[in-house]
Amino acid sequence: MNQWAGRKVLVTGVTGFLGANVMAKLVRLDSGIYGVARTPQPQLSVPVFVGDLTSFEFVRHVFQEVKPDVVIHLAGQTNTSTDLELVIPTFQRNLVTTVNVLVAATEAGCSRVILTGSLEEPEVGGGDALPASPYALSKWGTVLYGRWFYAVHGSPIVIVRPFMAYGPRQRPNKLVPYLALSL
Repeated sequence: MNQWAGRKVLVTGVTGFLGANVMAKLVRLDSGIYGVARTPQPQLSVPVFVGDLTSFEFVRHVFQEVKPDVVIHLAGQTNTSTDLELVIPTFQRNLVTTVNVLVAATEAGCSRVILTGSLEEPEVGGGDALPASPYALSKWGTVLYGRWFYAVHGSPIVIVRPFMAYGPRQRPNKLVPYLALSL
């Protein structure tokens, strides 16, 4: 049985590595898929809303238009450097966008919201452990906000922690493609 057939699925970050691969799989599963991207990509075969997920007005508009059953939030910044200039953009692209998606999804009554954590984030309740980078800190915040929305608002949140993800459409400077191309 195909649980995705006929369901409206909204994928944020549809032009990124994970988002593009998830979108391709959902298209094969006959989902009613919609995407969100920061910049236009004419080669996509699904309806895409182009805009800034840090704008709650934009996010609310997308949810009102699509009325998704499921949201897979994959948009964000993935640079794990500790550079000071990454703190604000990482906070905005990862944490602000997540909170906007969570509020809009809760308002819309989505049946499932899938968020991504990170292997780099410390375990909740892990004592004095601190995240290693702005990216890890933003993912830790994502997980905490997801748990809070579940506990307080009953939002149906699923949190996945992908690590060592690799495959088609991945940038060549990432570990596995880099090693493969170096052989």
